[in-house]
Amino acid sequence: MGNDSDENHLTESDSIFNKSTNTQFDALVNFNHDMSHGYIEGYRIHARIGVQHAIADRNQDYLIYPIVYSYRHHLELSIKRLIVRSDQVLENNYNPPFGHSLVALFSRLKKNIDSIYTDIDKSEFLHASRIVSELHNLDPKGEDFRYHLKTDNKTTTLQGVERLSIESLFNCLEKVSSLLEAVDSDLCHRLELMFTE
Repeated sequence: MGNDSDENHLTESDSIFNKSTNTQFDALVNFNHDMSHGYIEGYRIHARIGVQHAIADRNQDYLIYPIVYSYRHHLELSIKRLIVRSDQVLENNYNPPFGHSLVALFSRLKKNIDSIYTDIDKSEFLHASRIVSELHNLDPKGEDFRYHLKTDNKTTTLQGVERLSIESLFNCLEKVSSLLEAVDSDLCHRLELMFTE
């Protein structure tokens, strides 16, 4: 199979836990008690890199799956973190968000946002809700871009979907992500003020 160099064949000494010869290639994990930001940003960065690569190398027909999955997971984690933070701002009882329904999660977040931001225009949030619903309808359980078959192992996923625009997907989901990031920043500021009073 092509090059017979030893570096292309597995040996007994190979392990995913081997130390790098250059530590700049080592990733730091679990260096903070709350690593949610690492997960949230990691999936977003992964999606962005996928979009750039798909556009540059024209392999969008293969990269669409990890791109959409990464964006979807990024948004799910972002929304869940915002629910927790907005519950804290509202001093609600701790009730962590569960499940993978983007519509249900976003609805819960929107209820909190409406209570916190009573005097601002929320039209952008309504547009974000529509985009999140579109993504949810495309992949209701977060599985359709991970697997080609549903859990019954008979039904194919993404039935009726023939084409997706990487450009539209990227533009819409980046705008939603940026909006959620801005809300997150404001909620963090509000929490800091609450804890310093």
